[in-house]
Amino acid sequence: MGLTPRGQGARAIKEGWTQKDGKLPVNPSGGLKAKGHPIGATGVSMHVMTRNAARRAGARRACS
Repeated sequence: MGLTPRGQGARAIKEGWTQKDGKLPVNPSGGLKAKGHPIGATGVSMHVMTRNAARRAGARRACS
């Protein structure tokens, strides 16, 4: 995936890069597999993540 230089994946994990507060957080929610992927979880989860991202991004301007 190219998240780390080739051969540095284990180092990234050992040094905590991929932890929630690390410099390379990877899927801190556990993703859909953590939800058991029940019917509806995919859409609801994506909606919530999108809403949260929009709040963090701030006001949007209309496209012209």
